[in-house]
Amino acid sequence: MLTNDPPVQEGYRLALDSRAASDPTQFQANWDKFLREINVHYQHIKEAKRNKTLLAEPPPIAPAIAYRPKNAAKVAYQYPLPETSAHYTRQLQQVYNWQDKPTDENSFRQKFVDEAKARGITRSQVTDIYKFETGGKGTHDFKAHNSSALGYVQMLAHNSLAKVDAHGAEYAAIFKSMAAKATDPNVKKDYEHKAAVLLDMQRDIKKIDDLYKTSPLLPYEIEQGGREPRNKEERYTWFANLDAQRVPDGHALAQYRSKGAAIHGLLMTPELGPIMQAQKLQEMKQNWFANGLKGEPTAPQLEFINLIGESAAIPILKSKLQGDGKLADHPITNFVTKKAYLGNPILQERFDKQGNTIKSTGATQVKAIEDRMNETKDTDSSLLLASLYDAAPAAAKKIPVPKKKPDQVA
Repeated sequence: MLTNDPPVQEGYRLALDSRAASDPTQFQANWDKFLREINVHYQHIKEAKRNKTLLAEPPPIAPAIAYRPKNAAKVAYQYPLPETSAHYTRQLQQVYNWQDKPTDENSFRQKFVDEAKARGITRSQVTDIYKFETGGKGTHDFKAHNSSALGYVQMLAHNSLAKVDAHGAEYAAIFKSMAAKATDPNVKKDYEHKAAVLLDMQRDIKKIDDLYKTSPLLPYEIEQGGREPRNKEERYTWFANLDAQRVPDGHALAQYRSKGAAIHGLLMTPELGPIMQAQKLQEMKQNWFANGLKGEPTAPQLEFINLIGESAAIPILKSKLQGDGKLADHPITNFVTKKAYLGNPILQERFDKQGNTIKSTGATQVKAIEDRMNETKDTDSSLLLASLYDAAPAAAKKIPVPKKKPDQVA
């Protein structure tokens, strides 16, 4: 079966610094060989899943790590670079006529910390995840170079759609309350408009499953031989990235082309951005407890959930903590897509300085995240987050545990 991902050779771009390889031609040959091997590896994973088992064989090692001459500059492998964070704000303005004054970074940061602490997120969870995701230097509109990830906790576009899908009415109520208190008619009208827009967004997101099932194939999907059924998270991603997926004018999806990107732009709005990011951390903790995991999750454990998704991470963590090794000791490629694996170097198997293979399993990933958090030095921004957290009011109440557990992958 074909995947929904673009062909690897087309979907990824090699940014090769000629200083990094004494023989760039050989380097490129190694890279091409790796792509063939990783495609075969993921075909084996599909076969294992069809048989309801896990693949034990390790993935091939990318030449970006396996082949690096002494004192070489870092070689970066990237997806074709997406739009800047300004793109999402621009789409929000144009598609939904959402207008905001320039965001004040200090106010945004303060509101994020207040929201996080009120929702039961610990000091180390706030600061260590921030350092891991942004190097301790991220602003409210900080964007990863190779994905749609935005903000202090680097939420992806599908995360934003999920939040509006689940909480759109709640977000609309915030603006309705602000409108009721506003004395300026223009301000009141703006808040009422934003409340209505959020309900429109929620309605658009509710259409995704039907659009996915019934709309004509896009050009790249025709090239791949069809549109493979996906889980809800992947369908959010599909919708969020329509503006980058060559939707022709006149296509049934043309009217939705920029809506997903526009909804992701909410993450940078002063009213909702801090709430959505704190809510993301809170819901990861909720699902930790809902799945029977005991004690406060560490920042590396919470980041592991953030990194590969709750449905994959929580069963792995449960396996690791219980010590049965059924999930935690298998290659991480069993639980993440090929696109995610290739796009995030920390997920990849690699060599250490002595030439020994560092395996990439659920168990080793948590340790790798912890090591990176410990290696990332405090910055002025991370220290400011910490001081704001200390000064913020205490959490109002214990985080409620969801009645239902999230979908899990075995």
